[in-house]
Amino acid sequence: MREKLSIGSAHYVEQKTKEIATHISDRYKNMPYKDLRENDGKYLCRSLVPSSDLVFLTGRGIVLKTNNGTFYDFGSMSLNCLLGQNDPWVNANLVSYILSGSPSYATTSAGTPLYYELAEKLSKLSGIKDAVVNHRQCNGSDVTELAIVAAYKHKKKGQRYVVSFKGSYHGQNLTSYAVSDLQRENRFLVGDETSTVFLDTPSHTQADDDQTKLSDNDKDILKSLERVGKEAFAVIIEPVQVNNRVNIASKVFLASLKQLCEQLEIPLIFDDIQTGYGWLGTFSSSEYFGVTPNMMAVSKALTSGYGPLAALIMDPKYGDLPDSTVRKTNGADMRSLVAAKAVIERLSGIEEDLIPSDLEESFKQELKDGLLASLPEKETSLKFHLVHLKTRYPKVFGELRGAGLIWSIDIVDKEGQLDLKACKMIQQGLLKRGVFVRDVRGALLFKLPIVFEEDELQQGFDIIDSYLQTLSR
Repeated sequence: MREKLSIGSAHYVEQKTKEIATHISDRYKNMPYKDLRENDGKYLCRSLVPSSDLVFLTGRGIVLKTNNGTFYDFGSMSLNCLLGQNDPWVNANLVSYILSGSPSYATTSAGTPLYYELAEKLSKLSGIKDAVVNHRQCNGSDVTELAIVAAYKHKKKGQRYVVSFKGSYHGQNLTSYAVSDLQRENRFLVGDETSTVFLDTPSHTQADDDQTKLSDNDKDILKSLERVGKEAFAVIIEPVQVNNRVNIASKVFLASLKQLCEQLEIPLIFDDIQTGYGWLGTFSSSEYFGVTPNMMAVSKALTSGYGPLAALIMDPKYGDLPDSTVRKTNGADMRSLVAAKAVIERLSGIEEDLIPSDLEESFKQELKDGLLASLPEKETSLKFHLVHLKTRYPKVFGELRGAGLIWSIDIVDKEGQLDLKACKMIQQGLLKRGVFVRDVRGALLFKLPIVFEEDELQQGFDIIDSYLQTLSR
């Protein structure tokens, strides 16, 4: 007689799952592959059909094995995969949770211990005093939208604008389109073009630049905000505009922007989806720049590609959103919450009693210290290779910009101007040779998972160098 599943029957779930897993253990190890474009590709939207013949088979860190040899992920798969492929700590936590018999999914009409635990972790890591959290199973666009909805609910009479910035990218839904300068062509359903005021792009700066004085450009931006501020109900900004060739606002500008928002009594929203949870060596750009916003949108990097999860972290003042906005039917994929907890531990360090004693010593120390401790060294190494590349090919590369593990390098023509066509060609050429980087507005974007090893980095840059030599002949 089959045992009934009850609160005390986790053993049943664990045993049955193990039995099935043992029986089908080879099912996903040696999967047959086909030419995705000619065969399976016919079932995909044309724009989703792979642009190369590569088929991924296995992966570890930034290295994947393919049907055509080794592949190096220098762009975090465009999904903020900070831990790369198959991180052992995250994998182990997911397996442990699945075998535990705990819920695999839970509606937001009921709570689970992990749901509350993760909210507390996100709140304390944000730097926002007594922050409240709305996390949900979705992508980043939904929480940038939610931030604007939260601000709109508190708008005063006469306030009708969202203030954004030229060069901004906040996602892919109607609200995100409306506040994204780089998504103008997708705003065909948004009739009121005046709902968003786009101020100029903040002056780019590097970490070692003098950040004690505002640039003339940034002074003008703040003056413009003063003029429209009484009619605005929110300001949204990416402290690092990754899709705008990694344009980094200065610390003094962000501090001045926060001060002015306080004077105008409007919330400042940080879109931290591209930069939060490890990319700058901190858990947030707020921590990196030393400026605390009223709201912070985070996503993808929370789970490092292990599941859909986003969160709006906000001052309690803005946490009174209506049920119809915050209670999503897909609100609590428990496996994504497990992944997020494991990612936070992997970055900050793991309690020693949770680390197996028979692991190799160097890996045990890495787990104990947390990966953020290694970021300064990783940043130095990545920057060294990029500077070397720029020096070696001065006719191909222009300005180098970046921080942490996010860097872009311009592709230029004979006159030193951005060459969008050549940039795309180089990106595609590298992809065919086994190195993935993104192209963003005439620049190559390097966004490497923090788990890369020095020999892997060297091998990837050797491929890049070899390809560029063929172009220069």
